[in-house]
Amino acid sequence: MSPSEVLVETRVAGNTVTVVRYAPFQELKTHAHGEEGLTIVLQGTFLEESLRGTLVAPAGSIATRPYGMLHTNRFGSEGAVILAVIPDHDRFAEPLKEWTRSDIPAAFHAGLRLAAQDESALPDLLRHTLGLVLEEIR
Repeated sequence: MSPSEVLVETRVAGNTVTVVRYAPFQELKTHAHGEEGLTIVLQGTFLEESLRGTLVAPAGSIATRPYGMLHTNRFGSEGAVILAVIPDHDRFAEPLKEWTRSDIPAAFHAGLRLAAQDESALPDLLRHTLGLVLEEIR
């Protein structure tokens, strides 16, 4: 297996949606993104390290990342399969101010549907995930 492999890449309602498999113990050097991000861990473990600390996200977790945050990604002994939702614009409808990890079963299931290319799952995913995240930071 290559270090990472894009399994699905599609566009849904003004967002790029990808499903990527990462190799065991793979590391992505420190970087930043010019947009916010929403990540659902479908399999394995995903670690995101920044000056704010280390966010550990096992399978079933949903993580959000604010615009421009410097971070390093690491993947566990099993590697990981993650679903990422990246908005076309720099930000989702309302800016994310915090780096978060949540266990939201409804969002995870919507992410699985989206990974299976059920485009109707994206509104559910964003509603369950971003709505709760935005409530938490208000």
